[in-house]
Amino acid sequence: MRNILALVFVFSTLLSVGQSDTLSLDSVMKWVDDYHPVVRSLTYKMRGAEAKVTSARGAFDPKLAGNFSEKLFEDTEYYRYGEGGLNLPTWLGVDVYAYRSFAQGTYLNPELTQPDDGLWRVGVSVPVGGDLIWDERRAMLRDAQLIVERTEAEQRIAYSDVKFESMMRYLEWAQKEAELQILYEVEQLARERFLLTKRAFLAGDRPEMDTIESRISWYNRKLKVQDAQAAAAQARAKLSAMLWTEENIPLEIPSNYHPDLSSLNFVSPPDSATMYGMLAEQPQVAALTVEVDRALNQRRWTRAQLWPDISVKYNILRGAGADAAWNIPDQYQWGVQVNIPLFLRKARGNAEAADNYYREAELKQQDAVQKAEAELFGMQTMTRTLGNQWLQSLEVYTMSERLLEAERRRFIIGESSVFLVNSRENAMINAAVEWLKIRKEYLLSIERQKRLVAAYWDQ
Repeated sequence: MRNILALVFVFSTLLSVGQSDTLSLDSVMKWVDDYHPVVRSLTYKMRGAEAKVTSARGAFDPKLAGNFSEKLFEDTEYYRYGEGGLNLPTWLGVDVYAYRSFAQGTYLNPELTQPDDGLWRVGVSVPVGGDLIWDERRAMLRDAQLIVERTEAEQRIAYSDVKFESMMRYLEWAQKEAELQILYEVEQLARERFLLTKRAFLAGDRPEMDTIESRISWYNRKLKVQDAQAAAAQARAKLSAMLWTEENIPLEIPSNYHPDLSSLNFVSPPDSATMYGMLAEQPQVAALTVEVDRALNQRRWTRAQLWPDISVKYNILRGAGADAAWNIPDQYQWGVQVNIPLFLRKARGNAEAADNYYREAELKQQDAVQKAEAELFGMQTMTRTLGNQWLQSLEVYTMSERLLEAERRRFIIGESSVFLVNSRENAMINAAVEWLKIRKEYLLSIERQKRLVAAYWDQ
């Protein structure tokens, strides 16, 4: 099954990579963008947060309401009462409503007495206590809106982590493949040197010790190649774990595919001022800033609960008959409802908890800002250092190759020994491995800066 999926991967990426055996970094990043499960899940996470906003807005939905009751006993209609209407909640906490009611019966409560055609009641319910300042409906809606902002910051964090992880695994694979190529070339040259030494020994031009030493050197190089092959295969498998199909099936990079080493060139580090400018929108800081805003929202609501709970209702009344008229000064109904807890322990406790939550969130946000600035400064310092080391280690590697090539020519004409050639080879291999390591770390140091400020999200 994995082989079939590998073929699917090959044919799907041929057009984007240009060569049948080379997998470019851009094509890997594009594949991760399109099909990685974490990246695809971000859409659903945002939809879930937006659904909470929709749910919170439901508290402000207009509502149709009605009720009906009737009592009939021993052929006597005691009462028959019903009403229906529309209630319109508003952002300021004021409810506007309009109802029509009717009431009749032998033993009708005098309070419900009204014209035979029924009664219109249009009015408002106004909180004049804490709910006028900030009520639960507004607090819940604001909190849901802030959750959307926090989710966006979390999206940027998750997306940047996936992109960086993919980049890191690709560069690791590229490093191991490059080391394998160098070790394979050295192994082939060691084999040729052994055969040359063997022929020279049979001709009487070289001692037997040189033949043994060159053979040992060849075998050691073969062992190194085998280790490098295993390391490259392991790195390729780790990168494969980042690649999925549209049907959410994992892919495997075929063994005949290789990274595009020619594209891993030296690039200038990102502009320092630009990175510090983007730091203001750093996602970890942004997420904590949202938490501060949520804490402020909660504190505002809990402090509003310290006020008395007072609600005033005023209704304008009019008969439902065709000849009825609005007589505002003379036909009305109003009332006041007051609810004041004597000790306010619940409200005071909630307010104190909200204050502590706000202070905690604010301190965490300030700490995150300072850490992000320090982290970016350290990353930029490391990038500059690795940039200098890239050029220096590349020069050492180039000079080591020249020395090795000169030593090999001397060996061919009999002016050098197997020991000296092996020493030059070891020095060249160490220089190559060091340069490849620095190249990977330099490119990763740039990507770490991008991940810190979530630059991937804006690309």
